[in-house]
Amino acid sequence: MTDTFRIADIVSRLDATKPYRRASSPDATYLHILGASQRHGIYEPFEGGARALNDWLQSVQAGRDLCRDALAIFVAQRPDMAVASSNIAR
Repeated sequence: MTDTFRIADIVSRLDATKPYRRASSPDATYLHILGASQRHGIYEPFEGGARALNDWLQSVQAGRDLCRDALAIFVAQRPDMAVASSNIAR
């Protein structure tokens, strides 16, 4: 699955009835992305699908809940790919 289709699949799986809040700034979105990613053992530098997802989250200025939900779906799709696409802290 290409990154574009993977992101589209994640977006389609988000709860459309949930009132996701926007972050107050792009910097706040970035902090929400870092926090959500770290919950799943994904650390910078982001690569592949994780980078594509983060780019999308930045483009919609995602708040904490959207970042957490999107990352949870990302990891659930292919846990091995999520870990392999990121630099894991040792």
